Amino acid sequence: MPNFDLTKPPFSISPQQAADRVALDLVSAFGLIEHMPAPLSQTFAAILQAIGASDSEALAVAGKNLARDIDAGVGAGMGNGYHNRQHFCEVMLSACFLSLPEGLAMDEQLTVVFAAMAHDFHHDGKFNGPTPFRLERLAFNEARPYLEAAGISADQQGEIGALILATDVMHGISVARASDAYHHGQGLRPEIPPAAPELALLLDARKLTRMALLVCEADVLPSVGLTVDHALQVQACLAREWGKPLSVEDKVRFITEYFPGFIVGHFFQDNVAQILLSLAEKMAPNR
Repeated sequence: MPNFDLTKPPFSISPQQAADRVALDLVSAFGLIEHMPAPLSQTFAAILQAIGASDSEALAVAGKNLARDIDAGVGAGMGNGYHNRQHFCEVMLSACFLSLPEGLAMDEQLTVVFAAMAHDFHHDGKFNGPTPFRLERLAFNEARPYLEAAGISADQQGEIGALILATDVMHGISVARASDAYHHGQGLRPEIPPAAPELALLLDARKLTRMALLVCEADVLPSVGLTVDHALQVQACLAREWGKPLSVEDKVRFITEYFPGFIVGHFFQDNVAQILLSLAEKMAPNR
């Protein structure tokens, strides 16, 4: 059974919600996950309840089976300091929240949550290196048998693949952002990388593009858009994975040079500014 109720704030929309309050609620939920015996299964079950999805939905079945195996140590990055079960759950919950103001149907919410869970499946703790989409392709290929076993159509599998491949930091996110601009008449039709033909689906589907952006932004929300303490905690986990120290200056550089800002998650942009201010204070010499 779920250990927390996602039908209550922050996983419900209220005019009184403020980004800093939601950030604290999300971080609190993340803390609960750390103590769950089966975090993926319990988090996924809570999300199904929150979005009103039946356990018998084909994608729900695929998600439950995937969550069960990850909890058992399959493709969970158990040796990774960052790309592990905790990260998977944090991205799932972030995707769940970001889907609320988008007006997604239940099946669309379920799609983004499944993609969020699977986006780093079998991550090896290393970079893509010279092979674009290496890790994202690995994640999709390893998640695909779960989709096939649940009877998910080839077309829907391709859509899920597009969401997962879009999370490639160096190549995928830029395609998703450019596709969104294109759909809004603010840019040219982007070129699709040969290594990720599934991303071509975004060019003719505005809603799917928003879903792809949502998963991309859910992936980084815990790192840059909640609280400064959690941002630094996430960075410490990444430092353990990489086997090298990361400083406050490194965090500032990531946010200012590599994080392009939220589109779907613009609600959290003020938090980003506050985190940068807090980091600047930490870098200031002691008075």
